[in-house]
Amino acid sequence: MTTLTRLHTRRLRDVYRSAGWPFLDAVEVDLLAAGLLERRMLGGRAGQETLRLTDAGLKVLSDSLQRNRAALNTHEALVERTAQEMARAGRIVWRGLSLRARVDEQWMVARPDVFSVRHTTVEAYLYPIVHEIKVSRADLLGELRRPHKGQAYRQMAGECWYVPAQRARP
Repeated sequence: MTTLTRLHTRRLRDVYRSAGWPFLDAVEVDLLAAGLLERRMLGGRAGQETLRLTDAGLKVLSDSLQRNRAALNTHEALVERTAQEMARAGRIVWRGLSLRARVDEQWMVARPDVFSVRHTTVEAYLYPIVHEIKVSRADLLGELRRPHKGQAYRQMAGECWYVPAQRARP
């Protein structure tokens, strides 16, 4: 049995959401062999088959969704805490604000977890700060592999902070 990866759980989710049309690839073979998917023949159409999640496949998918929700709850709690600390420091704070930034002669939209500015009416004193929350090591490494995203944050703010949850545990 192959160890299930995120690709496997993503495929389970894709099959669950779709009409079950097969991809006919190695990921599907792994899932069929593990008993997480089953093949079904379409009634009235010779030779056409679809895929369906088994009870074991639904259990794996449910466990994956619960892990994702737990990570999201941890992320949202740390975003809230960071936003509260910035507000307590007298800053105006936004969470999940989409902003445009010019990176390498192109405009891109960046959405920092926490964006804050000083509470002032003088533009020169605003001093924007970006905070990006990372709850896992994989999340942090994924962010570091996308240099344009970091450049966009640096274009829109005087400071860009990465906030790891307990040192971005794996």
